[in-house]
Amino acid sequence: MSNFEIWTDGGCAPQNPGIGGYGIIIVDNAAKEERVIKQGFKRSTNNRMELRAVIRVLNEIPKEASIKLYTDSEYVVKHVDGTYKKKSNNHDLWKLFDEAMEGRKDVEIRWVKGHKKAEKIKGILYVNNNRCDAMVHEARKEELIVDEGY
Repeated sequence: MSNFEIWTDGGCAPQNPGIGGYGIIIVDNAAKEERVIKQGFKRSTNNRMELRAVIRVLNEIPKEASIKLYTDSEYVVKHVDGTYKKKSNNHDLWKLFDEAMEGRKDVEIRWVKGHKKAEKIKGILYVNNNRCDAMVHEARKEELIVDEGY
């Protein structure tokens, strides 16, 4: 069984809603391989991009795999742990999230400080979060697709 460590980030600019994007780093510890994914969207919100990144990566990883996923999105983490209730906004994506989680037994989703808050903190968690943030900015300048459901 493979063991994955994953970092995700999403965002929009110049405002929210705006041009969106996400960045993902997937580390397959068993194969000792790293893969990156990024995608830009014509119009979306920060929260949708954060959640889309998590959904995308869950759909990329086999269901039986062990996953530790790191995100700087309190929105995602607090919805997943039950602190926040799933409201009608982004309902389409929460449905996709639930489908992507179906049948999974070993998924941890952890919050990490991101961006400027983590500038002085050393370590791979923060280095990779900043790498994902850079991919978000790159993705917003590349081929943009429509955020279906927004």
